[in-house]
Amino acid sequence: MIQEVYNFPIHQGGGGNDDSDNQHKTRKILGDLINATEPETISRVFLGSKLYETWYYGRTVLVGDAAHTMATSAGQGGVEAMEDAVVLANCLYEISDGQQAITPEKITEAFKNYRDQRYSHAKCQVESSSGMAKILSGQKLSERVLRSVIYNIPKWLVSQKYLKQAGFIYCIAKAI
Repeated sequence: MIQEVYNFPIHQGGGGNDDSDNQHKTRKILGDLINATEPETISRVFLGSKLYETWYYGRTVLVGDAAHTMATSAGQGGVEAMEDAVVLANCLYEISDGQQAITPEKITEAFKNYRDQRYSHAKCQVESSSGMAKILSGQKLSERVLRSVIYNIPKWLVSQKYLKQAGFIYCIAKAI
């Protein structure tokens, strides 16, 4: 990856008022920054799925990928982060009932409540995104065979599955 971006131009950071000086600064490349970086400080980004057990400590709480990293193939990371934020906001709102002062203990209780509400769903989504990543890009023989089977399911069978799901969702919505 470093080799792919090595010759990218850097357009920010012009020095003086002289146009020729700014033009010279523009000609700098990302490789200059890479060369100035000690190799042992360059790290790789982890793109896998991970569910952390600890989501809060003291006055600090984690949401989204900070608490539960998902493989990008499932497209669920952003949705999960928004759901986390809504549940966390509701938990914090509930501790401010207007009758008593908000204490650090109440904040910790709200954080625990938030984690308790979200953990099992987040765990399910992390496992689902990890499975989806294996189906879409796994390199083991079993993963390649499974991918081939899934991509070759007859259309009539797929449409029946979606009809059943749509009917189930309709029944739930109607009951509510």
